[in-house]
Amino acid sequence: MEIGPLELLIFQGTPFCNIDCNYCYLPDRLNRTKMSLDIVREAARKLVAEEIIREDFTVLWHAGEPLVLPVEYYQQAITAIRKEMPGHLGVTYSFQTNGMLLNDDWYRFFLQHNTELGISIDGPEFIHDRNRITRSGKGTFKKVISAIELVKSYGMPLHVISVLTDFSCDYPVELHNFYKEIGVDSVCINIEEIEGVNTVSSFSDKESSKQRVVQFLRKFFDLNLADGEPFEIREFNWAKNSVLHGEWEAPGYNFTQMTGPFKTITIGTNGDFSTFSPELISQHSDRYGDFIFGNVMHDSFTASLKSEKFLRVFTDLVNGIDQCKNHCSYYGLCPGGIPSGKFSEHKTLDANETQFCRLTFQAPIDALLQMVEEAEENVLPGR
Repeated sequence: MEIGPLELLIFQGTPFCNIDCNYCYLPDRLNRTKMSLDIVREAARKLVAEEIIREDFTVLWHAGEPLVLPVEYYQQAITAIRKEMPGHLGVTYSFQTNGMLLNDDWYRFFLQHNTELGISIDGPEFIHDRNRITRSGKGTFKKVISAIELVKSYGMPLHVISVLTDFSCDYPVELHNFYKEIGVDSVCINIEEIEGVNTVSSFSDKESSKQRVVQFLRKFFDLNLADGEPFEIREFNWAKNSVLHGEWEAPGYNFTQMTGPFKTITIGTNGDFSTFSPELISQHSDRYGDFIFGNVMHDSFTASLKSEKFLRVFTDLVNGIDQCKNHCSYYGLCPGGIPSGKFSEHKTLDANETQFCRLTFQAPIDALLQMVEEAEENVLPGR
């Protein structure tokens, strides 16, 4: 079993979130616990000592809302990480935020550390404020737009993540025009999914939901191409790269960032660690118990891979990839799905296709292939 190398290290600095999105999957958003800097320091030390970090990687602060912790906390955390890193290794620092707390101090910090910043916004106000709300039920759009205006004033690239729901599927034109108007550099479309405490998705019907997402993406991709691609679309780039460089009949396993042991590591607020999909760290089941394989303060990362729990999880994960390989026509483009999606929908990792697969991986590929076929028919009419 190949271990790592680590590509993505996620620190859950705090589970607390200052807003209350309708589709959030996190279970403990009122908990104000803060990760100690000792945990940050020990995680970095052990990952280097156990040779799990062997090349450049990204540290992502994500869980609740990371910016509820002060700038000074992250200054100290970055200093602690840097002290443990060999000089030849590059570390990219990244934050995913709802934007509500952004101010000049944060932007100066981001520029100082050349930090990547992702802001969550679902589109224009009538879309965004349906789900991204405060605990009193008020929309958050105006505050997020103010944060975005500040991003642009500092000359930082604007990367946004938007959750696509059954409702927003009807508005590809409005979404495209909105992203262009606010000057985004890139947009990532996350499909609303069944995950964690979010046990119901607005995309309920398998076939009609996939058709709707394909139709949305086709229009959204077409609009951006026709407009000279004013911004990048993660799903378009991923689908294009998969179609051009993927293998329709992949011969074996290609462990991804979400399926390779310790390619991704998630550190919980109390120092517990997990691997594979970061969402798994807060999940529980009769079959696995939980997906916590140790605690950085008193356990070895590499030794945890020999535990009965890890071996049971990894065996099921590999069996699930086998199912995808043997039964899914998209295998090789999507090499085995996402563990958290399989667990959320099937309650086991030993599973095949999910609604998450259909809407997140299959739909962009279908949309792109339909666009290519239509373009060929226009070039070669009556073929």
